Amino acid sequence: MTTYFLHCELLDDLERQQMKAQREAERRQLELAQQEEEQRIAELELFEQRRREKAEKERRATEEAEYLNREKEAQEQERRQNERRRQEEAAEADRLRLIQQQIDADAAMKEEQLHQEVEAERRRKLVRRQRDDEEEMQRRWQREREEQEEAHRQ
Repeated sequence: MTTYFLHCELLDDLERQQMKAQREAERRQLELAQQEEEQRIAELELFEQRRREKAEKERRATEEAEYLNREKEAQEQERRQNERRRQEEAAEADRLRLIQQQIDADAAMKEEQLHQEVEAERRRKLVRRQRDDEEEMQRRWQREREEQEEAHRQ
């Protein structure tokens, strides 16, 4: 009987060791499954983080492109405004130049007209003076003749 108890005890020990080994194997398997789950979660979190970073990078790139487009459009608009202003200023300068040319032409024409009027007045005075001188000369000759005739009569 002792052998039997010993045998039973050995079987019990063996059974306990098997149960312990089985529990240990289950525990390790559970730990391994938990580690695999944690690794999958970490990979998913990393994937999600990279996806967010990529989305943020794309958003920034889009904002940068939109900013550059707005900046380019603003520069183009400013260039068009400057060109239009330059054309308006050139047109105004041309208009003022034409006005000045007209003023200069009018002034030259009036100056020429005034010069002609002065010259005509000078000629009229000269002709009048010559006529007056001739008339005076005629009167003197007439007087001298009359005086000579008077002197002959006496």
